[in-house]
Amino acid sequence: MRRLLIFIAVLSAFSASAQDYHFSQFYANKMMLNPALTGRFNEDYRLSLIHRNQWRGIDASFNSTSVGGEINLREGILKDDKVGIGIYAYNDQLGEKVIVNNSVYLSTAYHHFLDHSRRHNLSGGAQFGYTNKKLDGSSLTFGNQYQSFSYNPSLSHNEDLTKLNNGYIDIQAGLAYSFLLSDKWNLSTGVSLYDITTPRESSIDSLDNELSSRYVWHAGASYKLNSTITLYPKILYVTQAKAHDLNFGLNMGYDLHTKTPLVIYVGAWIRPQDAVIGLIGAKIKNNLEIKFSHDFTTSSLRQVNDVEGFKHSGRPSAYEISITYTGLLNRATPHEYTVPCGIF
Repeated sequence: MRRLLIFIAVLSAFSASAQDYHFSQFYANKMMLNPALTGRFNEDYRLSLIHRNQWRGIDASFNSTSVGGEINLREGILKDDKVGIGIYAYNDQLGEKVIVNNSVYLSTAYHHFLDHSRRHNLSGGAQFGYTNKKLDGSSLTFGNQYQSFSYNPSLSHNEDLTKLNNGYIDIQAGLAYSFLLSDKWNLSTGVSLYDITTPRESSIDSLDNELSSRYVWHAGASYKLNSTITLYPKILYVTQAKAHDLNFGLNMGYDLHTKTPLVIYVGAWIRPQDAVIGLIGAKIKNNLEIKFSHDFTTSSLRQVNDVEGFKHSGRPSAYEISITYTGLLNRATPHEYTVPCGIF
């Protein structure tokens, strides 16, 4: 059964309408959500990490990890404009490393205020990167290798797996807009396009398999209910080839008003026909955020426990942990400034 699940994973990743990774905490790494969000924060730099372990309880786990770093440059072409630059990488492992995806992207964005009161902000961004995907053919089994209902690895599978290592260059782009509606409401939305080059992905030369472009729309808000509670509703819609993904919900931040700033987060999210997601987390000293989420599977995959003879431990699920850190670079403070004077 484990080999069957791995084979399903391989078909999903190398089919004619191949698809990308996804995270439940899609808002944790802003550069992966939309290139236009690169450097879109108040501090000087931001570091981020997110890890996902999927299909826990099944003997064929999937793991995805992403790390990134950004710098917020304060000066643009026009006054008050900003430029963000960053880099991120991710590693995606499907079915006990049967398929391994390693990617690295350089990202940049330009942020422009549309009004003098700095309430409307429009951003545009682009990314340029390289992806390498490896397929471990030794982990696959085929019908030709079964003899008298028994698996014989010495038999040839007669499959043309000639390209077990694929690499390609990719380009991605996006736009983002935010509006400070009031001292309580802050609204934002954005669109992005990934895999613009529609790279060819196939381990079989005879198949003309392209990775379809991925279209992303996201929107969100922050609403300050009072001095203690802030709500963060968000929604994500992704379409790629014939696949569609919808994720929506909200996190609530509760400020404990302690001497050392501490905010506690709880959240609930839904991915229809797939999972219900619960979240807890904390923000410490206004610059370190740690969030943990768990996907409770609601799709037909949960019925895998009923398969006779199948090895499992608990129901299939997934968990994610994300860490974000923002900080300021050392700068001269006002009392350190010196003003040349010709009098003396």
